[in-house]
Amino acid sequence: MYIRSLKYTIGLLIMVLGSFLAKGVSPVVEGGVLDLREYNFKSDGPLELTGEFEFYWNQMLNPALSSDSGVVSYIQVPGSWYDLNKVLPEIERYGFATYRLLILLPEGVNRLSFKADRIYSASGFFLNGKAVDYLGYPGVNKYQTLIEYNKPLITGSFQGSELELLIKVSNFNHRNSGILGGLVMGLPEQMSQQRQKELFRGHFLMGAFLIIGFYFLGLYLIRSEQYRVYFSFICMLMALRVAMIVQVPLLDVFNLNGLTLARLEYVNIYLLAPFFTLMIFSIFPYDFPKWAFKTILWVSAAFIIFVILTPISLFSFTLP
Repeated sequence: MYIRSLKYTIGLLIMVLGSFLAKGVSPVVEGGVLDLREYNFKSDGPLELTGEFEFYWNQMLNPALSSDSGVVSYIQVPGSWYDLNKVLPEIERYGFATYRLLILLPEGVNRLSFKADRIYSASGFFLNGKAVDYLGYPGVNKYQTLIEYNKPLITGSFQGSELELLIKVSNFNHRNSGILGGLVMGLPEQMSQQRQKELFRGHFLMGAFLIIGFYFLGLYLIRSEQYRVYFSFICMLMALRVAMIVQVPLLDVFNLNGLTLARLEYVNIYLLAPFFTLMIFSIFPYDFPKWAFKTILWVSAAFIIFVILTPISLFSFTLP
């Protein structure tokens, strides 16, 4: 029996390693250049852009001017630009910068889509000098900057076998700075298909949470046991959390700005603790220490009030 289990485990490991090696090593950015001339998007799929991007601190390069350049350094993407502070002391948490990447493309590729995740806190995308899309608006000070962190898809077309990707990023609000979530690039149809799968999973989870939440709310109306209504609210908060992570199109109907979405995200997280505590306390009123119950509620209330009343430059530090 032991020998048979060992053989099965070894066989499984060989299969996993074989599939991993078959995929090969994904291309990475080196010195601000990504060589994809041998890459096949149709067979290999979308690619995550990782490695050394060109980085211009406190400079907004003009992509329309080929001669426009500045003092260049290199930064790892994904990652915070504040990490460079150890090497370059002039780099601060708040400021603006330009990321630049030269991509050598395979033949027949003249249209690509990008998925941008957690770029703090505003950015603009340019392909070969042409403005493609903006997440908020990146300015040179906090008064010119409109914040927005995520966008499901950014699609642009271009000509030629070389692609210059320029990303202007501003952050004068959030504790995080730069491209933290990373960038994924692929053919528009591939990225659209991935987005549809992501939306399907998100809508499925939202539906499950809402069904359970309304079911327990109905049970509460039939028999008023407090834990049921608290559990119902927890399910609805989870449904909202999924909606914000997946960025379902329904949120666009409300036309919320970046600051409001950030407040809503933090308040959503901080409401889970008090509702969970209320639910457990209602089930075990004599076993749950009252000092712990009151402490959790007061601390949670303090966090929620702090998020509502203070700017993002302050309340974004509460999450750690």
